[in-house]
Amino acid sequence: MKTWIPLEECKDGWLYEIEARNNTIGIFDAAQKGFVISRMKIGFNYLFTEYHWDHQENFGDRELKGTASPIKEIEKAPEFLFDQEKLDWLNEKGRESSVLIKNIKSLIYSFTRTYAFVGRSHWFSKAEQLLKEKEARMGGGLRRTLHDFSVFGNPEHLTPENGRDYACDKYRDVYFPKLKEIYPKEIEQLVELGQAGNLVLVCFCAPLRCHAETIRSHILEQIRCR
Repeated sequence: MKTWIPLEECKDGWLYEIEARNNTIGIFDAAQKGFVISRMKIGFNYLFTEYHWDHQENFGDRELKGTASPIKEIEKAPEFLFDQEKLDWLNEKGRESSVLIKNIKSLIYSFTRTYAFVGRSHWFSKAEQLLKEKEARMGGGLRRTLHDFSVFGNPEHLTPENGRDYACDKYRDVYFPKLKEIYPKEIEQLVELGQAGNLVLVCFCAPLRCHAETIRSHILEQIRCR
């Protein structure tokens, strides 16, 4: 079963969240059957196309296989007169999506993302096991690391009386301010990972409301202030 959007369903000129070698967002170009991304290499920033995972072509004795798997449609990209406009727009969108929240069950292999588990500590081993099972189904050998930041798990349990909003609000207003004081080094690690780009906060809640939204907001705020 495919975990990405098939080539024939991608919309020309739309921005997508992608799993690819060199970025995590790209504008789909139907003519090229790929995604135009902002690429940084040896100090140079330029537009580059990574082909859709479903696309492959043969060039003599060499087979070209796509490296970009679209995960989610984001928005219609504007029309650009110059390439520099497109590059600047992609860079700005990239800053907005530098820290994401994902459910552990929705993760697929990524060349570019860093994963930080922020659920309760007793769920970390289950999260690791889920990844191992998923990687085994993909053939193994992926060697993806799930960093353990379970100290930021939400101590507030969901109950029939106190629902998800209550638990998330209490984490934001009570627990997280205290956790920042107790674990400043761990907070700084998350901010540094977010500043480097492509950080994914992993939990079991998304796409439902999650305490990870408070952590993400703090990381992005710290990045903007630097």
